[in-house]
Amino acid sequence: MNHNLPTDFCPICGAESALVSKHELCGFNDSIFDGTAEYRGCADCNYVWLASVSQDDLSEYYSKEAVYFVSSHFDINAPGNIAKFKRYSDLVLSIPGEIGSVLDIGCGRGGFISWLKKCRPELKCFGVDLDLKSLPANGADSPLFIHGDISKLPFAASQFDVVTCFHVLEHVLDIDGFLAERARILKDGGHFVLEVPDASQYSMETPCKGFWVGVQEHVNHFSPKALTKALENAGFAIRSIEQGVAESSDVDYPYIAVVAQKLKGDSLSADCTMGSVCLYVQDSLQYFKDVGRKISELPQGGVVFWGVSMMFMYILPYVTGKNITVCDASVFKQNQKLMGKTILSPEAAFKRYGSKDTCLVVSSLLNYEVIRKSALDLGWNSENISKIV
Repeated sequence: MNHNLPTDFCPICGAESALVSKHELCGFNDSIFDGTAEYRGCADCNYVWLASVSQDDLSEYYSKEAVYFVSSHFDINAPGNIAKFKRYSDLVLSIPGEIGSVLDIGCGRGGFISWLKKCRPELKCFGVDLDLKSLPANGADSPLFIHGDISKLPFAASQFDVVTCFHVLEHVLDIDGFLAERARILKDGGHFVLEVPDASQYSMETPCKGFWVGVQEHVNHFSPKALTKALENAGFAIRSIEQGVAESSDVDYPYIAVVAQKLKGDSLSADCTMGSVCLYVQDSLQYFKDVGRKISELPQGGVVFWGVSMMFMYILPYVTGKNITVCDASVFKQNQKLMGKTILSPEAAFKRYGSKDTCLVVSSLLNYEVIRKSALDLGWNSENISKIV
């Protein structure tokens, strides 16, 4: 990690920031996330960010390490994701005035912008993403998909009527530069439509405590106040803001959706629900440490972890005093390394350790039932199988 830490002031509102927590992380091979993560927070605008990585680090991560292209969470045919695409389209099409061109930044597999193009074939639709492995092929009737750096977009100034950006800004450290580039390519009076996770609502019911904090590439944790302030700093006027809970392919999530306009003028003031982001992130990181230490106290001498989830990478550094093995069914994760340990296939892990004094810990919460059944089919003793939290 890059430990040339930024200023001790909030990059959004300029107020003094404070250390929220230091936490050990791990990632695949020589990951940018290996080492001590430093989280800083601002109580004034209710915002937390990861201060120990750089924007260049993140660009390298998304071009080399990210595995979005194989994650079922981003399946564009999943019912929850289709519902999300429809909601995004409704946001765009509710904008008053004529719309001729739409660019979706961080389009991934192209689900939303392809949906919009099908709904409104006359629109000139574009999608851009840094992750080449996720981008779909261009077709005669598809949007135009472009591989490019989302911080330096390959488009002319004042080119688009609408720019969309769904669940991208939480991945970007240079917020001012990122938003300035969106403003550059928008026409005067054009609209910017975006959505991010709502950190002020992280305490809603989830698979476990700290679930949304345990996504390591989410380097920003926004409240509505912080998000709207960042947009206003970049010259946008807020036209609508919505807090809600959306269904997804595997887990519901809290969101903030904003429609902003490239236009100087009064912004909408919204009455938003606000929980303390700083306190929740701090509490969640402590919880991950406690989970790791609890696993360290298991009576078995060895532990096999099945499922390399994001949250698992927050817990593994705190498991000590055990013979640790990690396995995963994904061929894209097998043979990579976590903290120097080669990730095995489940079959190889069982062959080596299934009959020994070893506990199997399912470390992918969203796939617990599937993994447990697969483990039993392999021959694991049910009494030796547990869930990570």
